Amino acid sequence: MPGAGEVRTTLLLLALAISGRAFQAASAATDADFSVGVEQALPVVGQPCQLWLARDQAAAAPKPDGIAVTFRVVHGDNRANPIDLPATVDQRQDVLARVEWTPQQTGPVNISARVTLRDSDTSPLEVAPQNIFVTSRRLFFNYWQCPPEQRFVTSVMDNSETTEAAIRWKRRGVRPLGWQGGQWHWVRGYGSPEKMAKLWSKMPPERVGIVIDEFGGGDEIDQQLGAALRLTRQQMPQMFLAPYCLSVTGEQMINGCRVADLVLVETYTPDWRWDGFITGRWQTAAKAGLGTKSIAVLGLGSQWIGTERELRRVFRMVRTTCPTMPGLGFFADVPPRLRGAVDSAIEDYFLRPVVITRVEKGTFTIRNIGETPATDVEVTFVDQEGQTVAPSKRVTRLKPWMTISGDLPPGASAATITAATDRYTALAYTPPLQQPELNQKQQHASLQFRERTMAGTVSDALQQAAAMTVVRTDTSDADPNNHHNVRSASIPIPASQGQAIALSFDIRPNRCWFYGHNRLSLVGDGELTLTWARQDHDAGIAGNQARPELVFKGQDGYLVRAVSTLGFRENETCHVMLAYDGSETVRAIVTGRNNQVLWDSGPLPAQGGFRCDRLRFDVNPFPRSEIRY
Repeated sequence: MPGAGEVRTTLLLLALAISGRAFQAASAATDADFSVGVEQALPVVGQPCQLWLARDQAAAAPKPDGIAVTFRVVHGDNRANPIDLPATVDQRQDVLARVEWTPQQTGPVNISARVTLRDSDTSPLEVAPQNIFVTSRRLFFNYWQCPPEQRFVTSVMDNSETTEAAIRWKRRGVRPLGWQGGQWHWVRGYGSPEKMAKLWSKMPPERVGIVIDEFGGGDEIDQQLGAALRLTRQQMPQMFLAPYCLSVTGEQMINGCRVADLVLVETYTPDWRWDGFITGRWQTAAKAGLGTKSIAVLGLGSQWIGTERELRRVFRMVRTTCPTMPGLGFFADVPPRLRGAVDSAIEDYFLRPVVITRVEKGTFTIRNIGETPATDVEVTFVDQEGQTVAPSKRVTRLKPWMTISGDLPPGASAATITAATDRYTALAYTPPLQQPELNQKQQHASLQFRERTMAGTVSDALQQAAAMTVVRTDTSDADPNNHHNVRSASIPIPASQGQAIALSFDIRPNRCWFYGHNRLSLVGDGELTLTWARQDHDAGIAGNQARPELVFKGQDGYLVRAVSTLGFRENETCHVMLAYDGSETVRAIVTGRNNQVLWDSGPLPAQGGFRCDRLRFDVNPFPRSEIRY
């Protein structure tokens, strides 16, 4: 006996005489037998979009000329004023009916269909809806791979052996794409534009185009691949072409990318120190005149962006520095823990109203760079101390990409947007190196957290290890570069059994220089680490300073990290606390003279659990350095 949740509404159809022949539907046709199809997952205002009704088992029955199909379009929550669109019968095997719809406003849209049997008293069949989002301009959200549950997708690589997934993607308005190599194939026997064009012209069944993996940064081969793109377009004018690249440079490469439908600029970065790679590489495409169809591709997962906090920071950075970028891409597969976060970030920073403000030469500018109108936007005018100096200004309605400007009131140095998450996203972004020091309230909160942690039931690993013996864990001296010149030692500690645990210790570097690494870790089934090092990309600190970074790896092997903006100075003592709360989060706090909080990582997600039974030291010294235990 099926449960109530498993019972589907059933419409029983009789054999009907239609146009002189029998239309034999399934004995029990349900909404699962039909699907609403849309041409675009993110259709654009004023541009026609095809809607159709597909039958999943169309080959089992003749074309149902005796049915009427009506599509219902509902904008947002406005169910009181739906738009009903009668459809015409389509002659293709897998399509029952079709209609053209031109959206007139941006925002979320629900599209359903009703199937009615002509000359019959049978109740109409209500077909499950598709949810899409209408935008003011063409946007792209491309995925190397993603599950069907991902909400905001415009194209995805689909290398499955069957066509089922591709058909489902197309009904959602998503372009399923096959894979073809770029430079990889060029050096493996396809070394001419003609051979590459012939290769690229091949598509798997039900795919609408290909991703090309990949171009480089504009070298000689890339110029030839640019010529191959133009040949492919001549041979396959309707094919969707999406090349991956590191940057867009060189005349032939640029000309080739002009005929592509989407340019995917690879910008896989782990933290804020690499933000210039994201913006700089994309700007090579924008400067080549390809900005409206080029997007940065973000790396997701342990190697790159591993937390929702970092993901949203990157979204804010991109939207602030490159507001016209028409979307983002994601590589490789979206980790399960970030699937909802990706959808949420797209919605909050692209699709909702996104209001920004700028002040320049005594003039303030308010702009909506989102895809839906912002209402009742409140602007506050403040001085350099953050104090309000004039009455606020209220903007009743700010359409997508609408700009309002005015003179700053006397005494005002900035204009800020009042947060109103129910009406719009107030976009404000300060690069990490420009963020102010923690204020008194924040300092107090960080110190209180440290005191509560160390005074609670948490185990202090260093106290447990005080009377124990250091064990060298890399004993090979034959190769001076063994383990990339890393030397480590560990101290056994009582097993944490997954309970809360902390490290509290002082750090005083005697010498810091480029490329050396130092790590102090709690290890076992997972790892909680503070690492400090100085690398070429460490902007904002001197060459003889080492930047600390918090790294956590749970039992599932997934890495999350937080990178500080401060640098440890030579011959100066800092105090560090690393803490795991036993269930959900890890955190690092660094204090300096007079107990001043220099860095608080804030809570990082500690999903996957964590158990440790050793305290480990790792040193990757500068060449010719001496290591002592």
